[in-house]
Amino acid sequence: IPLGSTFMYARELVRACDKTADGRITFPEFEAFVKEKEKELLQLFQEIDSGNDNVIHLTELLSSVRAAGIDVSEQELQQFIEHVDKGNDGVIDFFEWRDYLLLLPQKTTLTNVFKFFNTLPNVDLNADAVPIPDHISVPGFSARLKYFLAGGIAGAVSRTATAPLDRLKVLLQTQTFRPRTSYLELLLSSVRKIYQDGGILSFYRGNGLNIVKIIPESALKFFIFEYVKDIIRSRSDSPTSDNALGVGGRFISGGIAGLVSQFAIYPIETTKTRMMAQITNGAPHKLARLESIGQLHKDSTIYDTVRHMWTEGGIRAFYRGCIPALVGIVPYAGIDLAVFETLKQSYISWSRSRDPANFPFGSTPHLSTPVILMFGMISGTCGAVLVYPLSLVRTRYHPTFYRNSFDVVKKTFVKEGMLGFYKGLIPTLFKVLPAVSISYWVYEKSKRALNLP
Repeated sequence: IPLGSTFMYARELVRACDKTADGRITFPEFEAFVKEKEKELLQLFQEIDSGNDNVIHLTELLSSVRAAGIDVSEQELQQFIEHVDKGNDGVIDFFEWRDYLLLLPQKTTLTNVFKFFNTLPNVDLNADAVPIPDHISVPGFSARLKYFLAGGIAGAVSRTATAPLDRLKVLLQTQTFRPRTSYLELLLSSVRKIYQDGGILSFYRGNGLNIVKIIPESALKFFIFEYVKDIIRSRSDSPTSDNALGVGGRFISGGIAGLVSQFAIYPIETTKTRMMAQITNGAPHKLARLESIGQLHKDSTIYDTVRHMWTEGGIRAFYRGCIPALVGIVPYAGIDLAVFETLKQSYISWSRSRDPANFPFGSTPHLSTPVILMFGMISGTCGAVLVYPLSLVRTRYHPTFYRNSFDVVKKTFVKEGMLGFYKGLIPTLFKVLPAVSISYWVYEKSKRALNLP
């Protein structure tokens, strides 16, 4: 055994046993540790033993590690079983399980078991060592890449399905005058204006850029969300359980995920908003004017829009409004992801307690389509309503030349009052309800197809 690994293991074991923190392990302390560890080992053993035959089979262990998100092959699990199985009967009984793991310093979870074997593969007081391959990771990098892929697919499908509503929302948000007609008439007028600008395809203007934007944004968001959750879980007493995160942990994970993903794609977002705010049939709307260069532009392509924005202000033009966007995305993504995950985990826990046979340990719980869609609508609505004013300030700051974000707030309030900060909220909600629901539905289905927990 490498000396460094031995010292680290001994230090962790002393820390786990030494309740008085005096640097020594007394017999009562060791006895208490062993009794508690045996209870933990029995509980985990029974959870893995889905067949209730008092032994762990390869298939049961494989199912459990997959559910825990541990990247280890069937062949490596077979090596693990052969190492623990002293009776050479191809299965692990509780006594073999207990004897092998009795001095595991960390909380007894599958994640910690495989971290233990990966870091210190030869610690076994009862037999010769058989090393476990070094590339085992918990969870594996390949699994995280699958989360990235699932997130990208979810974003692309969701955004394409709701592109017309997004087009309508941006047009309404960038109108700064007080409407003299009812809100319904304003909606219908905006729909007619978009249609007259180019027919049905006009509702999808900027959607190509939307797809370019949403794939990395959604992929990064879900990838980082799962990654930060893993970090928070690894520092809890139940590293394999989403319930160990709590609402606060989910909110932090979601906020960080939203922050990183939004900053990464922000130049694409500003370009998209500039394109979608323009109505090229006749004179462009005043919010699509580039007044600083003294002319009106009708940017029909992504290249034209990017070129004019660069002429207008260089790299800074692509990051106008970035601060309010980042300030807004943290609570939005945090609330959205935290609410969805909390509803999901609460529903799974309720379903397990109601009918344990449908949710055996080691299986990935399967949520029905209506349940996923409903949870997505609830989470998306909560996030959108709470941060909508920040979203409006950010959107107006892109195509116009306010001095700063506070200038947007001041002029919006003077011209339109408090209701001005919620202009476009109704079509936004009509967009959010299907968009977020579809995104979560595709994400959950993609995870299932990619064998992710």
